[in-house]
Amino acid sequence: MPATKGKKEYKMLKPGIYTGCVIKAEHATSKAGNPMINISIMVPTPEITSEEVTFVNDRLMLMPSHAWRLPPIADACECEASELLSNMKGKVVSIQVGVEKSKEWGDKNTVDKWMVASDEDKAAFASRDSSTGGGGGTRTKEGDEALAAVLGSLPKTDNVPDDSIPF
Repeated sequence: MPATKGKKEYKMLKPGIYTGCVIKAEHATSKAGNPMINISIMVPTPEITSEEVTFVNDRLMLMPSHAWRLPPIADACECEASELLSNMKGKVVSIQVGVEKSKEWGDKNTVDKWMVASDEDKAAFASRDSSTGGGGGTRTKEGDEALAAVLGSLPKTDNVPDDSIPF
């Protein structure tokens, strides 16, 4: 199990492709004052029909340098980018899971890629008998348009500091 500081430990997944359900999608602000969406995906393990689950978390930064991530996430959630925050919770998706190593915080799973879950995987997930219910990319016009749509759908705040760095 990964080492954590004050957090509940969940089973680490081996790198690979998994199907899970988005159980949390919340608008938040990063420590640097940037808008983001905190996402948690419940992943049954070792199989979709397994009772045991673990959780993989993703932070979707809503800024131009990360806008390239929006179109594939919207596709995986089968909604428009402007609807992500309100529509991704409860969606069954496939994710490519990786591992980020950290001596200070402990190893953690990462979402390296979002994909549309197959109809077969969605049906298997829906039939579960359970009480439990990234790196850089190339900036694209499609990503920038998706970012503008998501940012336009967020609640307006006046207390977000300017992140301009004078160098």
